[in-house]
Amino acid sequence: MLDGALLNDLGILADWKIISGDSAFFDVTKKIHNGLQGAKLELTAVEKSRYEDTARANSLALTEEYDVVFIHDPQPAAILPFHGSGKARWVWRCHIDTGQPNPEVWQYCRGSDTSSVLTSAAPASASNLGATSRRCLEVIASGPGPELRQDPLSNEWVIVAPGRGRRPGQVAVPTTACPFCPGNEALTPPSLLLLQDEGAADAWFVRVVENLFPIAAGGGRHPPTFEDVLFRSTPAVGAHEVVIETPHHDEEMAMRGPAQLALSLRAYQDRLSTLMARDDIRYVVAFKNKGAEAGNSLPHPHSQIIGLARVPQSVHRRLQRARRHFRASGVCLLCDLIQAERHKGQRVILDQDGFFAFVPFAPSSPTQILLVPLRHSPSLAAASEAEIAAMNRCLQLLLSKIDAALDRPPFNLILHEAPKPWRLDPALHWYWELIPRLTQLGGFELATGMSVSAPSPEVFVRDHIGRA
Repeated sequence: MLDGALLNDLGILADWKIISGDSAFFDVTKKIHNGLQGAKLELTAVEKSRYEDTARANSLALTEEYDVVFIHDPQPAAILPFHGSGKARWVWRCHIDTGQPNPEVWQYCRGSDTSSVLTSAAPASASNLGATSRRCLEVIASGPGPELRQDPLSNEWVIVAPGRGRRPGQVAVPTTACPFCPGNEALTPPSLLLLQDEGAADAWFVRVVENLFPIAAGGGRHPPTFEDVLFRSTPAVGAHEVVIETPHHDEEMAMRGPAQLALSLRAYQDRLSTLMARDDIRYVVAFKNKGAEAGNSLPHPHSQIIGLARVPQSVHRRLQRARRHFRASGVCLLCDLIQAERHKGQRVILDQDGFFAFVPFAPSSPTQILLVPLRHSPSLAAASEAEIAAMNRCLQLLLSKIDAALDRPPFNLILHEAPKPWRLDPALHWYWELIPRLTQLGGFELATGMSVSAPSPEVFVRDHIGRA
């Protein structure tokens, strides 16, 4: 998304407006969204009236004069006829796939047209409808943006991200329609990072793009907090990026070549450093979801990086525990734990190439595995090429063992790093957490927040996964 705060810092006055509407309005805009993608449907007169009445109400909120107005998605597209363009140029950025649009829906959207129609991937067959294929960024968001809200009962912060409900489901997607496959780059936002073959300008190995359905977005060093006795909230400022790990649709991490794996991790290092350099981001987490049970919505191998303006409370508690241990012993907690696990030996899976993998004494799930570098460091960004290569070998070995023992389970792979305020703290140590998803949370776990593990970690290592 276009960073309004950055534009203002550059002397370009920018504003961000968010439309509002009831559930019936957003039901209509969902139909328009599906129709633009080719769904066979008909918009009723009642639905069109609801859409237009809501646009009319939102047009009253635009009281300032602008030079350019960017509109994102179908939701706010009908504001122009009611507001009038004034001196501004209005641009509708329709980022969804309009390869075979429903002609009736397309023509209806053209009835409330902007100065010129702009789509991220306009089909050749739609040229007679006036479409052109160009790129632009959005300043007017479709629907409310992600928001942090504090639970008055637990005092915990949660993120409310309405846009996440529009993510694609986990279904088999042909490579011709996959937004992450080569040739379909126009279906995603522009590349934030592109690692490509120098001998072929159109060939790439890894791409990083903004997530179209962000958990955190926008900028601002001190976002406003809306105070209420019971209901505190603040914009979920930050960044949400997607790392497209390979151009190959079915090339999973366990089968990837060492060079391709190294490029994926190089992309991690680059984006971690870039996001941590932002004044408004204090914590960054990278993770990979494989399988629908683990939260994956597209099968093409990818991972995600999220930067947040607030350090999550669970992360803060874990860091405070590490700092207390360091103050008491003078030794990093993870470094101490590695020595203790080596001595016990029962839960160790791997101890080679400068990395140590084990199942924790008190795991959050029966198959939780931690992979820790032996060299003490707070961030993956500081890892050398040799360490990256060794880490990749260890990760692939762990994934191969998990696949063999548990029949290729869905999993989450999470990179834990020190937040910005503690980046140089000697108590903190980065590590990977691998969680094969074999069980679901039950009533007891949800009621108490306590994990239940069966079998024991010792039995899991001995009888199921074994030591490398």
